[in-house]
Amino acid sequence: MTLGAAQALTVNGSIGARSVFGTSGANAQVGEIASNGAISLSALGTLDVARANAARDIRLQSVGNLVTGDLAAGGGGTPTGANGEFNSINLRSDGSITTRVLFARSNLNVFANGPISTQQATAYDMLLLGGGSVSTTRLSASNRVLIANRSMEAIGQLANGFDANLVFASPAVATVGAISAGAVSATEFTAATRGDFASQSITVLPSTTGSGNLLVTADGALNAANLVAANRLNLVAGGALRTAALRSDTQGVKVAALGGSAQTGAITARNDVLVSTPQALAVFGPINARDVVLLAGGNVSTGEIFAGAPSPSAVNPAPSTSPTGRVLIASNSLAAESFLRSASVDYAALLAASPVRTGGTVNVGAVSAGRFVSYSQGAMTGSAITTSDALFVES
Repeated sequence: MTLGAAQALTVNGSIGARSVFGTSGANAQVGEIASNGAISLSALGTLDVARANAARDIRLQSVGNLVTGDLAAGGGGTPTGANGEFNSINLRSDGSITTRVLFARSNLNVFANGPISTQQATAYDMLLLGGGSVSTTRLSASNRVLIANRSMEAIGQLANGFDANLVFASPAVATVGAISAGAVSATEFTAATRGDFASQSITVLPSTTGSGNLLVTADGALNAANLVAANRLNLVAGGALRTAALRSDTQGVKVAALGGSAQTGAITARNDVLVSTPQALAVFGPINARDVVLLAGGNVSTGEIFAGAPSPSAVNPAPSTSPTGRVLIASNSLAAESFLRSASVDYAALLAASPVRTGGTVNVGAVSAGRFVSYSQGAMTGSAITTSDALFVES
């Protein structure tokens, strides 16, 4: 079925057809659509689709704002990348995009010059590229998720179609507005914003196709619930940073609050942990890792620290009969912003540098490490500190 109108297009009832294609020279409003094939609608004004279900793919494009109810492409089952862009949902708007529940048997691409707002979304790969804020209730991706700026869409545009892999492989360009991600499950998660970032729990699972990394960069504040990464977990906030527990199952955790204080729950990593802030640093729980670097301009407080030592955690780095890891507590001036923003996890220079005193006090729980170094202008308070190599404290 083909729908066309030089001016406005309005279909109040439902449409059932093998395939549905439509264009409107102005605004378009369409009721429920069910198709055994594909659905493709475009409008030179706003586009409003009440509900759409397609056996193949769904493509909606508007010059004005795009608003939809529930959309489903490819039927049910677990989303897979086997069909490429077939069974995908592709939404494009020069204005904003607002949707309800989205399900794609393959990929989900949402591209808007303005804000993006969705409820629950389920797909294989997800690209949410906007020019304003991005808000979601829940994202369930069998593979990768990228939330960034719409300008990245051009990276994947080829003469014969669109290649999302080119976009995922490129450095993330920050969207202008805030990101509110809700709860997320994926095998790779990357988000970049010039504003604030907020999320519920994010779990990045191991995979042979996704990187296993959880990477968030926000020029504003960063607030998140529990964050779990199969591999690397990196967080950078231009303002204050607040999270619940952080965990990397096979690599490390790197956290930087560039313009505010940093507060986290327990931190667990197979490799190393770095937390840096120009203000106060607080870890409300144990830190379990190989090497631990805590850099602050103000007070530092943590729970227990296990550095290269056995602990009851499910992720147990470098078990040994004696602690082997290194702990450094010092000033945030030791780490340049460029290093904190980078993917580098080489902390050898930091650990070998002459310590600079943190600007406040240091208060730690029990410590088990090979080497413990704490330099502070204020008092240092600790519980039982056990080292197999050396212990240096200046306060």
